Amino acid sequence: MSGMKLPSVSLLSSIVLASLVLTFADQASATIIVSDNFNALDNPVTGVRNANGQYSAGADASVWWFENTNGLSTSALSTPTATGNFSGNWIQINFANGGGPNNMAVSPFAGVSLLNVGDSISVQFDYRYVANPGTTDMSPKFGLFNGTAPTSDQAGLTSVVSGYSANSINGATDSVALAKATGAFFVGGDTSLGLANVGSVFDGTFTMNYKFELVRTGAAAMTVRIYLNDVLALTSIDSSATNFTFNEFAIRARGTAQIDNFVVVAVPEPATISAFALGLGVLAIACRRRK
Repeated sequence: MSGMKLPSVSLLSSIVLASLVLTFADQASATIIVSDNFNALDNPVTGVRNANGQYSAGADASVWWFENTNGLSTSALSTPTATGNFSGNWIQINFANGGGPNNMAVSPFAGVSLLNVGDSISVQFDYRYVANPGTTDMSPKFGLFNGTAPTSDQAGLTSVVSGYSANSINGATDSVALAKATGAFFVGGDTSLGLANVGSVFDGTFTMNYKFELVRTGAAAMTVRIYLNDVLALTSIDSSATNFTFNEFAIRARGTAQIDNFVVVAVPEPATISAFALGLGVLAIACRRRK
């Protein structure tokens, strides 16, 4: 043992500090805002929402309200399915019914502000069309928005300050599009951020996992990405971004569809981790000087 050289105290401190920083970074890497697989429906027979707009029990359960510009009716609202083989339970929504072009589902959540470069928010969900939507856009169209979140089913549109959307287009060549939105959900005020051909993935009935991600990449820059089955399909940058707060998800489609495994995640700024690491470094230096 006489020939073995033990690590210095400073080296051991560095190792411990690195371990702490990595542990902190892992723990702080993401905050789950909503996580709902609808497998614990409040009413397992009919799947009726409770007074808070939740189909599922639990602190992370999502909230759903339904809107139509031409007035609400039973056909315009959700028809949830309590059992099946999609992925346990799910909610089924008859988006195309109700007589209006703007029938949609809105899921509000606790507001998330992307205050620093590197902050992000994403929404991910499984989606299944149970009937051919035909050759059309909005198969589906969805996005993250900032506005006055609904508290009930409404005739008319919830006010939207700003947001970003992704559109699945079933056409001669299937494509996805990204857009910057202002005004009402999906109705005017959209600024295109790009379009990409993706093959025949939206033809007929289909099942898809969507992930839509917003990352603040500058003082006035937002990077927008859409993934199909975990494969990046399109990325764009809004270089004149002014809104960095989001508090609701909205979705439209031209057909009956099912949603499952709905998750909204926010990632804190790297500066939080850097500040923690800096504090530990200062502490280590202070301890070394004291010794």
